[in-house]
Amino acid sequence: MEEPSFDELLSRETLRAAAGDTYFERGEDYFEQELVERLRVLSGVITAKVQGTETYEVRIAAAKGGLEFDCTCPLGDDGAVCKHCVAVGLAWIDSRGSSDEYARQLDDIRRHLTGLEKKALVEMIMGQVGDDDRFFQRLCLTARRDDPGDLASTFRKAIDQATKSERFVDYRSMRAFSRGLEDLIRELSSALIAYPDECVGLAEYFLSGIEKKIHSLDDSAGYMRPIIERIEELHHAACVAARPEPKALARRLFGRSLHSEWDVFHGVVRTHADVMGREGLAEYRRLAQAEWAKIPQKEPGAKSQFSDGSFRIRYIMETLAEVSGDLEELAAIKSRDLSSPYYYLGIAELYMKAGRHDEALDWAERGRKAFPKENGSRLRTFLAGEYHRRKRHDEAMELIWKNFGDSPDLGAYQDLKAHAERAGQWPKWREKAVGLLRERFDAAKRKNSPQPWMTPHQSRLVEILLWEEDVEGAWTEAKAGGCHPELRMKLAHLREKEHPQDALQVYRAEVKRILERMGSPDYAGVVRLVRQVRELMSRLGREREFAAYLNEMRTVYKRKRNFMKLLERVKSVAI
Repeated sequence: MEEPSFDELLSRETLRAAAGDTYFERGEDYFEQELVERLRVLSGVITAKVQGTETYEVRIAAAKGGLEFDCTCPLGDDGAVCKHCVAVGLAWIDSRGSSDEYARQLDDIRRHLTGLEKKALVEMIMGQVGDDDRFFQRLCLTARRDDPGDLASTFRKAIDQATKSERFVDYRSMRAFSRGLEDLIRELSSALIAYPDECVGLAEYFLSGIEKKIHSLDDSAGYMRPIIERIEELHHAACVAARPEPKALARRLFGRSLHSEWDVFHGVVRTHADVMGREGLAEYRRLAQAEWAKIPQKEPGAKSQFSDGSFRIRYIMETLAEVSGDLEELAAIKSRDLSSPYYYLGIAELYMKAGRHDEALDWAERGRKAFPKENGSRLRTFLAGEYHRRKRHDEAMELIWKNFGDSPDLGAYQDLKAHAERAGQWPKWREKAVGLLRERFDAAKRKNSPQPWMTPHQSRLVEILLWEEDVEGAWTEAKAGGCHPELRMKLAHLREKEHPQDALQVYRAEVKRILERMGSPDYAGVVRLVRQVRELMSRLGREREFAAYLNEMRTVYKRKRNFMKLLERVKSVAI
């Protein structure tokens, strides 16, 4: 069965459904500004470059009866369909069929290369080698695979070149940097079958280089963790083939897992148990127990220091106990540190998972008793659940009410409702919760803060009422007590059909707020709001007023040149 074509799959509607309204509209702005370049289609894949804050590469593939989107922007890394993908999709729709020229050009190139003599091909490739560092590196690694000594030496040099540069790798350069590492991983994987012994050491050397380099790069987008995990997987595969001496391997892995600042070989007891074998695991456990004996007991109130490295040996010991399935050993390890309510909760959850409710309750209550003032919402929630199970509903609600009082937001309200319904008492607790929010709002108003950003508002109550689908109640609270702009906009959108005048006032106020705040406003978003203002004024028969509104903005914000360019596209009358 053939895969559906782009003609069947790709449309404005499918793009909007995949990206959502916000990213679709931003992508549409990018397309209209002609920021899509080098649009090409080949073998069921659309590729293009999009000019944004930097140049992003977009790939749209037809696969498994649907569309797969990929972009090199940070949002694309999270798997979302971003505005750049939308812009490329719209560009393909606009130029449907014309991008087939790229496939024809490739066919011409293939025919030409096929007809060349070997010497001419070699000369052409050598010319490319001098201009493309990544291509040069790949050919070097491939050329040295025939000799183990050359292989190891060449890979070490390549790893050094990739990881030992003193240059700081900033956020924008991380994608290219990580791709270079991925190229190395692919080449090392290709060499594994023929040279597994060398690949064991090279993988460990590779990880050492990455650990040192991480100090001089910005990995806020999270590129390095998957790369480390891939090298660890490659290391395991090499160990399966090479079968290194178990005890020596265990000693190396233990040293790396204990001292690594970046969690290299962090879960090695699970991932490498088969290659360490019984002897290696016994050696690993012996080393771990010797190190664990140095860690002192921490009683409630003791200062817990994350920087002292004890968390690593603690994790190692817990993993050993989990792998062996020894519940009591695991509980004993966890009870070595009781410096916070969190640790009591961890032990309680352990026994709960095993179905041992009495021991679970005992540890949770011990935690609450040890920390009477700061026992934490998670511990209280755990206790409340166990009290409900034992029909001790009043005690459960006392704990959950304290959680709500500490942080009366929507999440705590939802939790309060769930517990109150278990007790059959929701109307009573709902009234109490709404009353508390109003009391705190009134108290904040009485303080009369002179700072505008500290002006009290009813955002939490508005959000709760919206969750309860009481749109009119939320609007009333917002008008009386104010709320965040995002909530005000949501209310306007929900009430727009029946109350266009109210929505119109909110949209106009939001346009002004965005244009007059500090920073770089989202001009494309403002223009979309202006179009909504036009639609509402048209519904209300106020077209002349909208024309005057446009002229007023052109006068007041004429220095905002980028905004003026986008505003020129807005017609005075809705079409």
